[in-house]
Amino acid sequence: MEYVKHEDYLYIKNKYNKERWLRQDSNFSPDTGKDGQQIKKDLQTFEVENKHLHPYIRTAKAFAYVSEHTRISCDTRDKFPSINAIDRPVFTAVAVAREREINGILGKKQEKILSFEN
Repeated sequence: MEYVKHEDYLYIKNKYNKERWLRQDSNFSPDTGKDGQQIKKDLQTFEVENKHLHPYIRTAKAFAYVSEHTRISCDTRDKFPSINAIDRPVFTAVAVAREREINGILGKKQEKILSFEN
């Protein structure tokens, strides 16, 4: 039983860069949303302006922003529409910032522990 035609399967399989499994941005229409680089810049600005919010809230709002502004691709050969930039901008702008924030907190706690031991 064939669920997907062979030529459709090849299209779906080649939507991603074979070496790094990254989406090929050329498949996504510019009039459907912002490009990944612009979304990253927007999220970096968002991070700076919303430091006062809990990290979970900032991450959820970042995912919502990307979901609303990312480019999409619809093709008759693919049963599911593709979204372009859900993970990359959030990871680079939010998760990396969060990691720095956590490492800063842990570093201060470690300093306190070491000063207490002496």
